[in-house]
Amino acid sequence: LATAALLGVPFEELADALTTRVVNAGVEVIHKTLSIEQAIKATEALIKSVYGAAFDYIVKRVNDSIDDLHGNQRGSGASIGVLDIFGFETFQVNNFEQLCINYTNEALQQQFNKFVFKVEQKEYEKEGILWKFIAFPDNQDVLDLIDMKHTGVLALLDEQCIVPKSTDEKFTRYLYSRCDKHDRFAASSKQRVEYKFSIEHYAGPVEYSTDGWLEKNKDQLPAAAAELLKSSEFGLIHDIRDYVRSEERGGRGTVATK
Repeated sequence: LATAALLGVPFEELADALTTRVVNAGVEVIHKTLSIEQAIKATEALIKSVYGAAFDYIVKRVNDSIDDLHGNQRGSGASIGVLDIFGFETFQVNNFEQLCINYTNEALQQQFNKFVFKVEQKEYEKEGILWKFIAFPDNQDVLDLIDMKHTGVLALLDEQCIVPKSTDEKFTRYLYSRCDKHDRFAASSKQRVEYKFSIEHYAGPVEYSTDGWLEKNKDQLPAAAAELLKSSEFGLIHDIRDYVRSEERGGRGTVATK
């Protein structure tokens, strides 16, 4: 009741949107009841969507304000970007969330390497400045393992998300067959029995469990919940409605493609 009140929507309609899914089968519309686990995932998707939409809305408002302040046309003036940085994570059990966070940190490390080391050292060479070469680890191979099109971990996960009747176990076996020869990828006999694998990150090795990866990667807000938010009586929810991503907005996007 409290959540529905804060979102400015009727409780009964919110409960229905998060516990059922509308399936269009030709001309017939079927209302499918979600399992407890699926309903929890739908609730988590709603939370993430509202947070993400509010974040995008605030950044746009700031950028619009900067443009208006300088009398510039939209897109031609100054702008501000916000980077939300997580720390590198490795726990006793690491899952999809840790891979996403550690992948972000790998990308940030690559940017740091590029601008602090690579670009600066090339500039020194260009200007003939005497300097001592600084060796630094290049983590591009880790990024390729994770995000390379068609062969990276995230691409393979996306692929399995659209394969009929695929499971976390099938995805993991597929991952072993495609990534086993990569220097940064490892899966011992014990890990294979438990459907786990390890990635040698720039900060050190991390073992990942693939439990729940397919469902977490889909992370789709039911279309009914997105439509319900559009009817919200709460002003802020109404303002951010165009930033809410759902199953029917921009295709069946996954966390990996986002």
